[in-house]
Amino acid sequence: MLVRLRQSIVAALLDTSAPLLEGLVVAGASRQPSGAAPTGAVASGQGLATADPYPPNVTGMEILEVHLEASAARINELRSFYAEALGFVDIGGSETSMVVGASRLTWRVAASEREPFYHFALLVPGQRFAAALAWVGQRVDLLELDGDPVVRFEDWNAQALYFHDPAGSIVELIAHLDIVGPACGSAPFDASELLGVSEIGLVVQDKRHAATALRAAVGVEVWPAADDLALDDTHDLSFLGRKAHTLILTSPGRGWLPTARPAEVHPVDVVLAGTGAAGRVSLPGAVVVHTG
Repeated sequence: MLVRLRQSIVAALLDTSAPLLEGLVVAGASRQPSGAAPTGAVASGQGLATADPYPPNVTGMEILEVHLEASAARINELRSFYAEALGFVDIGGSETSMVVGASRLTWRVAASEREPFYHFALLVPGQRFAAALAWVGQRVDLLELDGDPVVRFEDWNAQALYFHDPAGSIVELIAHLDIVGPACGSAPFDASELLGVSEIGLVVQDKRHAATALRAAVGVEVWPAADDLALDDTHDLSFLGRKAHTLILTSPGRGWLPTARPAEVHPVDVVLAGTGAAGRVSLPGAVVVHTG
C-alpha cells in the first residue's frame, strides 16, 4: 500500500511528455522517478538517515561479469579512459576488459553501427565515498542533479555520483554506508578499492515478463518484495537481487538519472553468482542473464 501510494503521488507530479528520471533525492522514497523538483529534497551537506529499511544480506546474488557493446571507434577510447585515466586493471586481450573489485567489466565491438550506451553502478566502500568523490572529480566531469554532484538515497542509506564514459554510458559510483571495505584511513582513493559492479540497468519491453523469466531461470527475486507492484508501471524502476548487488529493470524511453537521457535497448550479457538457481535467460534485444 505504501509503495502504491508513493507511486500515485509521484505520478501526479510527472510531466509524461518528458523523459522520466531514474531516481530523485527525497526523504522516504527509494529511487522513485520524478519529473519535478522534490519537495523534501536533502540539501547538500545534510546527513543521511541512520535507519536502514533494506539491510544488506550477508550472502546472496553477486554480479560477476558484465559484457557490454561499443562501437569500434569507442573501444580504444574506453580502454584509455578506464585503464589510464581512472587506473583500472586492464585484463588485456582482443576485448576491452577491466577488473572492478570482484567483478569484470568488458566491452565488445557492436555488431551494428549504433552507439550503445548503458547505465551501471560500481560499488564504493561506505566509509570511502568522500575520498572517491575527490578522486574521480579530479579525472572526469561529474554530472549534477539540481547543481549537486552527490545524489542521496535515504531509503537505501546510500549516496552516489555520476559521470559519462567515452561511450556515453551513465556511470554511477554508489556507496551504501553500511557496506564498508578495508580500513584505509585518510589515504587517497584508488580504483582498486572498488568492491565490484553493484548495478546494471536492463532495458526491457515488459518488466513483469522479464522478472518472471529471471526468477524462473536464475532464482533472483524482486526486492523489497512490496515493490513487485512497480513491475506493471513503465514510469518506475524495478530492482532484482539484493542491496548493492542489483539488476535494474526499466522500460525503453524512461530517463536515466541524472541526465534524463531516455533508456535504449542494447545488447548486454550479465553473469551472476550466488543466486537461487543455475540457469540462463535471453530477453528481447539480446539482453542475456545467466549464472557462472
